[in-house]
Amino acid sequence: MFLKKFIFSLTIMTILISGCANSQEIIVKAGSGDQTITAKAGKIFSIAIEAQLSTGYSWKLQELPASIKIIKESVLTEKKNVNITGGYEIQEFVFRSTEKGDYTLTFNYAQHWKKKPEFEKTTTIKVKIE
Repeated sequence: MFLKKFIFSLTIMTILISGCANSQEIIVKAGSGDQTITAKAGKIFSIAIEAQLSTGYSWKLQELPASIKIIKESVLTEKKNVNITGGYEIQEFVFRSTEKGDYTLTFNYAQHWKKKPEFEKTTTIKVKIE
């Protein structure tokens, strides 16, 4: 009887947790121009951008509005691209908004390790926080 109650409770908790994880993700293809995303105030949203990190290029966020906090940056690699030089990875930027409003996030693609990197691409994400 205890095992049945435990499994039932675990199932309910899993459903509740997955339902509460309302992160919105937008996939931005390199060179696809400006994008718009809508998110809720206080909620997490993420932006994922294709990059060729093995070539020394990466995306970097230029300026972060005060009411948007960056939670983490990570790299997602598909199994088929793990050992491919010049293959694509996904740079994911996870944010949390604190106030309603319209904001702009600008990402530059360059070899940022250089002293004076030249931007190869720029992507602008317009973020509407409701």
